Amino acid sequence: MHSKSQVWRSRVEIALPADFSPPEEPLWPAGFDPAPVYTLYEDPNRNTLVVEIFLTREPGEEEFDLLTKSVADFLGVAIERLFFVHLKEKDWVRESLKALSPIEAGRFYVFGNHDMGSVPDDKIPLLIEATLAFGTGHHETTRGCLLAIDKLAERFEPKHALDLGCGSGILAFAMKKTWPGAEVVASDNDPIAIKTALENAQKNQLGGIEFIHSNGFDHAALMDQSFDLIAANILSKPLVDLAPDVARHMTGGGRLVLSGLLEKQGKEVLEAYQNLRFVEGERMVLNNWLTLTLTKT
Repeated sequence: MHSKSQVWRSRVEIALPADFSPPEEPLWPAGFDPAPVYTLYEDPNRNTLVVEIFLTREPGEEEFDLLTKSVADFLGVAIERLFFVHLKEKDWVRESLKALSPIEAGRFYVFGNHDMGSVPDDKIPLLIEATLAFGTGHHETTRGCLLAIDKLAERFEPKHALDLGCGSGILAFAMKKTWPGAEVVASDNDPIAIKTALENAQKNQLGGIEFIHSNGFDHAALMDQSFDLIAANILSKPLVDLAPDVARHMTGGGRLVLSGLLEKQGKEVLEAYQNLRFVEGERMVLNNWLTLTLTKT
């Protein structure tokens, strides 16, 4: 979202489904430009699921129904027609950054430009700005992956690491800064994520990471590669679907960090990898979100 742009916002709140699983990305109306930006979160006090949609232009009358359908399909429930409120003009990016305090996760310190002077001397700094790509370190899944990498660093030194579904690039940066001699690859199926990760790498003055726009391993640069460390912070269904490919591209004795899943989804995901000769090492639960560390036998 551009700074000091005009912004319209709509908010949808539904009862939290008992079997809630984070949905895939919304399919916005074809030709709607710039594309909407959204946030999705649970309100534990009301036991509801909230999605907020932000636009940087006022939609035309015929676009209200199309946007409403996109959000209804995204949530899988019928909703009332969206109503957008024109928000007062201000620097929305700067305002959002103010709400994001630095995060400590083991040896890592995740911060934005506005907290540049707060980095402790004994931490590995990760400069990540809030953008359209996921992964600022504030969500439990990202923090869980950082803590898993922190624990692995005590006893493991990979030579070839992959951040699968890299989002902002934060896990790739953590791996490169922890193991400077390792070859690190960051891939994502979203071109916006790759652009964001590249920009964040420059802000961190961090080279030596290969960024690849790819749907899973379906890219010439990945097909023949093997990794001894893979981190995948995505969603439970893609984690299950990708299990055979992950197994093919992981060396024996390699470590796999999985997150993006709720604790109740852990059994299905774990079984998919156990069937492919992975064994569970450690698990971490942060506010119902699960992070698994597995070893390929």
